[in-house]
Amino acid sequence: MKRGEFIYEGEIEYSTSLDPQIYLKQAIFLKSHTSALSIPDNPGSNIFLSNIALAQIIRPVYNKDIILNISCRDYNRIGLSSRLITAYTLGFRNLLLITGDHPSLGTVPESKPVFDLDSTQLLQLCREFNHTHSFFGTSFDINHEKSLNNPINQLNFILGTVVNVHASIPEIEMARFQRKAELGVDFIQTQVIFNSEAVVLMLKNLQKYDIPIITGIVPLDNYALAKKIARFLPGLEFPKEILNEYKKISQNCQNSAERSKKFDTFNIDYYSPIIRELRRKGLIHGLYFATISYPRIIPQIIQKIDG
Repeated sequence: MKRGEFIYEGEIEYSTSLDPQIYLKQAIFLKSHTSALSIPDNPGSNIFLSNIALAQIIRPVYNKDIILNISCRDYNRIGLSSRLITAYTLGFRNLLLITGDHPSLGTVPESKPVFDLDSTQLLQLCREFNHTHSFFGTSFDINHEKSLNNPINQLNFILGTVVNVHASIPEIEMARFQRKAELGVDFIQTQVIFNSEAVVLMLKNLQKYDIPIITGIVPLDNYALAKKIARFLPGLEFPKEILNEYKKISQNCQNSAERSKKFDTFNIDYYSPIIRELRRKGLIHGLYFATISYPRIIPQIIQKIDG
């Protein structure tokens, strides 16, 4: 991204199945269309396979950049430090540091959130490790020669943070980000977007930091799922325009083939111009796809954006 390359990022979709083949098939498909692959950390405050274990499973077939999400919700500072050195030792150096959804949104709402550190403190902890290879006074031996000779590894974590470009009070969101920028951020990932007008000002304000920005979209081909997601998107409003069109397609199409084609056409025509505009203006440097049971749309949207 620093060299001006526009990247496409996929996202592993979790399942309650513990069959590794499910994730390997996703990774194989996404490898053909993306430059990086993000693995969430118990998304939606639900119980899933550890994303570090999952990264190990898919790395043989996805030998590109893997981005591990690290959430503050489920671990205290000891647990977070342990996860970080595990990721480091296994060679996973790209991290997206997040606060994490509150447990009340998930399937175990009575679970107690930890939040021993917030995402800014977690960023500071990672930066400290990059400089000192230590956590809270405990130093760890790093084999520098081995790391340097391993082409998939580098010595330091590459650290990303999330910015809410839809914040109701942008000044507060920018003040939060300012503290992170002072600590040192390597890339920004925004929440999913639905139009350019709502996010242009915030994206322009972020340009002064000269930090690559990846934004996201959530194309869907299921009206019922879209309604469900619309209720749980934190701080975001799923546009009625999209929901109404999804409903119309679901109700009016005579068969699944026609319905699939209509969903594809709408999502391509809706999202592609938004991303092309933001890319043309130099406001974003990458796009991630938060698709749910709808990976086939990814190469079609990429083709439209690049075409």
